[in-house]
Amino acid sequence: MKNITILGCGLSGMAFIKKARELNTDAKFTIIDKNQYSLDKWGFFNDFSVKNRVDLGAFAKSIKAEFICDTVERVNAKRKKIYFKDKECRDYETLIVASGVKPKKMAVKGEHREGFFYLAGFDPFILRDRIKILSDCVVYVSTLLGVKLVLHLRSQKKELNVVAQSLDFLSDRKELFLNYCSREGIGIYAGSTIEEAIGEAVIRAVKLNPLKVLSAQALFLDSGFIANNDFFETDEESAATPPKILNDVYFLGDAANRPIADEFFFANEAENSLTGAVALAENIFSDKPIDFTPKKEYNPQLIIDELFSRFNVNAGIV
Repeated sequence: MKNITILGCGLSGMAFIKKARELNTDAKFTIIDKNQYSLDKWGFFNDFSVKNRVDLGAFAKSIKAEFICDTVERVNAKRKKIYFKDKECRDYETLIVASGVKPKKMAVKGEHREGFFYLAGFDPFILRDRIKILSDCVVYVSTLLGVKLVLHLRSQKKELNVVAQSLDFLSDRKELFLNYCSREGIGIYAGSTIEEAIGEAVIRAVKLNPLKVLSAQALFLDSGFIANNDFFETDEESAATPPKILNDVYFLGDAANRPIADEFFFANEAENSLTGAVALAENIFSDKPIDFTPKKEYNPQLIIDELFSRFNVNAGIV
């Protein structure tokens, strides 16, 4: 009987454990996640809805797995131990790391204030409720996810200012977006960065560099993403070693995707997560060789055009 611990139960973690339980009814599974609910956070930005959330406690019970709701602070791969924020450390036999992404941090003052959101690691329930009540906000854009957020917020009649060091990733669609912002009364501050979120407990304004202060009830930072897999202790089997050769540790989904740091469009993330999860489960429980299907080529302009068409960004353009 195998003893499998899954760290993170998002898209890839959920897909792995479903396939693994299908292949082996006797294995012991332990699910670890800092959240009580699982939600597709990439899909969340389509409608700000949490209706498709999965209660992890109930899910674990339904497949006869143990669920631990806590934050993992570090993992010692040599001793095979997991250390938690609140609970006592646990041993593991085989560890599946499906812990997703975390934001590329920016040097911004005031990130402790209410209304400050990185577009990774956020609580979707808090973000959804904040969006409902805010009237004006600032969005820092560096990927298509930030553009999508701008379009959704504007469709809900929110007053917006967009800050970006560069919008060149939009290529020749950049002018379409700039024209849309002008038509919709959205302020654009290109070549700028966020310096500070100003306020007491709650954000009231955002300070830019070059110097400009904008009124805002919320600040959304689309600063890019990095794989959330750096919690391994520094010893001979540490994060300094490429994760793929750690003994009895497997990385899935965004946690395995180091190139995600250079991604602008996230076109194949969900598909790759599902494919990789099923392939790994079949390898562990059926000895089937892992054959990760290479990423399909995609056309960034088509992805942008599909998004722009949904929000009528092309309106009025001849």
